[in-house]
Amino acid sequence: MPLLTNLKPLSPAPLEIAEAEHTVYLAAAGISGAATVLGVVQLVCCVRSELKTTAQRSQLSSINVALLLACLSAIGLSLCKMTESVARIAEIFFLCMSEQCYLFFAWKRSYPLIKMTSAFIFKYLRMTIKVTPIITFSQLIPYIVYYMMSEKSPAVSIVYDSLMALTGAFVTSMDIIMVTCFIKYLRKVEDRLPDPSFVIIAKYGCISVLISFGATVLFVVHASSNYSYDIEMVLTALVYLLISTITGLQVAMKIALLRVKVDNLRGLDYAVKSSLDALDEAQGMSTGLSTTAQKQTLKVEGQVLASTIKSRAE
Repeated sequence: MPLLTNLKPLSPAPLEIAEAEHTVYLAAAGISGAATVLGVVQLVCCVRSELKTTAQRSQLSSINVALLLACLSAIGLSLCKMTESVARIAEIFFLCMSEQCYLFFAWKRSYPLIKMTSAFIFKYLRMTIKVTPIITFSQLIPYIVYYMMSEKSPAVSIVYDSLMALTGAFVTSMDIIMVTCFIKYLRKVEDRLPDPSFVIIAKYGCISVLISFGATVLFVVHASSNYSYDIEMVLTALVYLLISTITGLQVAMKIALLRVKVDNLRGLDYAVKSSLDALDEAQGMSTGLSTTAQKQTLKVEGQVLASTIKSRAE
């Protein structure tokens, strides 16, 4: 997800909004409210899906924590935009957190597919993902310096814009590399039966990248022109709504993957049960001595086998 920061963050907001601009202001608040509601729905769906489909031990995995933090960050972005009294530094923190969690979640979900597609790209991304927190959270430094200075210097704004551009280029390049691997994989398996999990990851990944590119275009259009404060608010709220949408797509992808896992486990259960029934019948026909105790032993052994297969599948 390319860097999508608060638009013109270091310019002071006017003390009052003109009555003629009030409708636009309400539109920005409405968009922020919609993004907040979307974030809450994403969070609830994620938690409910985990509680229904996975074991307790797997609910706090690194992937789930990253996705939950991304949802919370999307909520925080919208709340900060609706509540002007909240420090802008908190707004940028939530933005950095959302961006970082998105990258981490995308990597953790996609790396098996990327490894199959290109060993070189896999090694590059595996090393790069370790330094992404430094890159994404570096955007906080100009904000902290700016609000600590007694005399506001325009140089801080220049540094901030430079970091914004560098981070945006970095995250965009990560997205391009990932989506290239996704498209390459989908083309490779076009004529044969692919792994359904990898197909889900590739398709949702492509859609997420397209939306993030659209949000980047929105940011560039704004940055290249001088808009009034109320228009800036609407554009910023729209960008944050797109961030929430991207996070929502990650939640939807996770739910789709969980459904595939459940279907696979049901298939394993059926296969194990069928095999045990066939084995029991074959032994009874060959010896004629299949007792209740023998059947019970086979049943227990089958249950142990099924549990082992399930644990490996999870």
